[in-house]
Amino acid sequence: MRDMLGLIVATLAGLLGLAAVALAIWEGDHVYMVWVASSYESQLANKIDKTYRLVGAMNASNLSNSAAINGGMVPEGLLTGDGSTLKGPWSGSTVTVSGLASGGFQSAWTGVSAHDCASFAGGQHSNGGVTINGTTITFGNGGDTVTQIASACNASSASTATITFLYPA
Repeated sequence: MRDMLGLIVATLAGLLGLAAVALAIWEGDHVYMVWVASSYESQLANKIDKTYRLVGAMNASNLSNSAAINGGMVPEGLLTGDGSTLKGPWSGSTVTVSGLASGGFQSAWTGVSAHDCASFAGGQHSNGGVTINGTTITFGNGGDTVTQIASACNASSASTATITFLYPA
């Protein structure tokens, strides 16, 4: 009887250990995806900003994925090779850069894992704010942006989110 109980306890402990390892790997993958996306967004925004400011006043109103790719403003990891599509690190995710009427630009990330939405959106501080699933949030306006970001990310029951970073001229 004691041997049987010992075997059951050992088996359960082993299964719990395996579950803990699997959970750690899963969570580590999400942390990595957010880190990669954040790095790409930062590089993309800096390259676009510097490229347009080199030619004078900021006017990126005609910016597109193709223009950004041809201008060397896109990090290698986002390129797909077709000259117009940018891919994010999440399966099926894409990035679209476009100009704003004000002369600034935006980068829209679609297919962002809902689990990673708040970490990714909150980790970037674009000077024009961020739009998450249609809700615009402005940084530095004295509001509780952490709560606003979490609410916007959780407002949808979908497994993915759309996050747009805004960079006015």
